[in-house]
Amino acid sequence: MNTVGLRVIIFHYNFNSEVCRQKQTSFRPYLWGGVLASCEKERNPAEPAIAQPTVAEISRGKMLDQFAKDKAWASFLQQIEHGQAKDPLGQYVSKDTYLDFAGNGPRPSRPKYNAYSRQATVSDNGSIAFNYVTPCSVDGEPCTGGGGSVPPTFISTEGMAPYSGPDNPNGYIYDLKLVAGPSPQPSPTGYTLLNLDLNDQAGGASIHLTFTRNPSTVENGKEYYESKPFATGPVSDIKVMTGCCSAPYPGLNYYDIWWYPSTGTNWGYNFWETLDLNNGAWGSHIWSYQSKATGRSAIEIGILSGDNDRIQPPSGWQKRPTDLNQGAGGKFIYFCVKSR
Repeated sequence: MNTVGLRVIIFHYNFNSEVCRQKQTSFRPYLWGGVLASCEKERNPAEPAIAQPTVAEISRGKMLDQFAKDKAWASFLQQIEHGQAKDPLGQYVSKDTYLDFAGNGPRPSRPKYNAYSRQATVSDNGSIAFNYVTPCSVDGEPCTGGGGSVPPTFISTEGMAPYSGPDNPNGYIYDLKLVAGPSPQPSPTGYTLLNLDLNDQAGGASIHLTFTRNPSTVENGKEYYESKPFATGPVSDIKVMTGCCSAPYPGLNYYDIWWYPSTGTNWGYNFWETLDLNNGAWGSHIWSYQSKATGRSAIEIGILSGDNDRIQPPSGWQKRPTDLNQGAGGKFIYFCVKSR
């Protein structure tokens, strides 16, 4: 490591230590070297014990129509997102939740349930809860699932930031970058942000994918300066891999989707980092890659987020199988691709 890089790392470390020592809880977390730092991190709090539902609570839950359950479920998720409620099952957390994890080993994981498996119950005062997962029973009264649900969210590059210059008349995507921080960060110059957090309702950093169609605005990565094959050109595939605790080798002609430091000093491509898509959250270490190899069609890229693993993108799109919140609770999130 050169001395410039060493001085930068020491500065960040000392600054964070001093702020935390003074307990200035307004300090906002930052990312350095793919690791999220903050004074206000989660320290594996013990969840309170959940009283078992009564037969009456289960029976009243079964009598709810789907509209009532869906409305209550949407309100439940919104309250958790804004820190106004806590999920007793530990799956969903607010955006202010960060994992205090020291070390390079496997991280703790959160439970993950499909929304339709979370039993709706109604208490004596009429409040609706989703604190139990089927199969279960109380005094012979079965829990049958039938929880609430909200429509999935899908956002894609298709139709966004069109470009048809002579260097890319078909308007293909020419590069991808990640931006991350305590809140959505600015895109690199010439890149467009897909506004869906890859840590949706799992806490951790706000991580977003950005793209450009203009070849002249591409921020070339290490593979370009190392003269690797297929380091430039239209994006023809993306890949997601899990592995602890550094990015695994993705295979021939796949390269990291680099985390681009869009705020502060950009020291250049030698200081760009690979980024764990569960940064600051629990669960698996997840890494993303792009390929610009020829022989495949150029692609558009989508992100799909929902409350169960059965969600599907619109017709013509292919859902990639890895949940980007794997082991981290929260929403089920998937990359999707569509051939041009």
